[in-house]
Amino acid sequence: MEQTKEQLVYQVINNLLGGTKGVSNHPFSIEQIGDEIDNLRVFLLKNSSVKPDYELFYQSVTCAEVVRVSAQECMESDKSVLRTKQKVPTLLSVKGKLVNYIGASDWSFPYHVLSTHQLVYRAYKKYASADAVYRDGYFYLYGVPENTQYVAIRGLFESPTLVASTYPCCKDERYPVSGDIATLIIKELIERYKTYGYFSMPQPNTQTHLPAR
Repeated sequence: MEQTKEQLVYQVINNLLGGTKGVSNHPFSIEQIGDEIDNLRVFLLKNSSVKPDYELFYQSVTCAEVVRVSAQECMESDKSVLRTKQKVPTLLSVKGKLVNYIGASDWSFPYHVLSTHQLVYRAYKKYASADAVYRDGYFYLYGVPENTQYVAIRGLFESPTLVASTYPCCKDERYPVSGDIATLIIKELIERYKTYGYFSMPQPNTQTHLPAR
């Protein structure tokens, strides 16, 4: 069943309150529980012994604004390129791919994702193409229409909360998690709060790619 993050948070709170719903003066921090949900989601994704259905963990952004900047930012000179205006929240690589899609905001035209090393050879390509290069938290765009204002990005983001706060079009949407992982998260949080009252989760694994099983 699809749920928002707020619904997941209140599942935890309502259980801790003995099933009482609608209580507003509870002692729990909604923000803290929300952060713990994000952290546990990443932890379980990276440490699960069973390959998850990654489709259920993807988020789709259709309002990533782009601006024109000096190409020197991305290892080129004497011309300008388009770049995402804001830093893109950390992405987790799935099966060697950083994103599932980056391209036109209506999903009609995907761009090729190049590494910074591949960018060096782009000038020698026989045919022009629309390309995206990820560097220092931004996507730099080459060969895309000059009037491009927004691009769409679909991928597995480390922090769904940060995605929602960065891109207005992603607020109040389904929390990107599978039903079995959501159940594990809620169960774990309830047990820890009942045992310790409050706690600190282990720091998420700093690797930004997921193992291909």
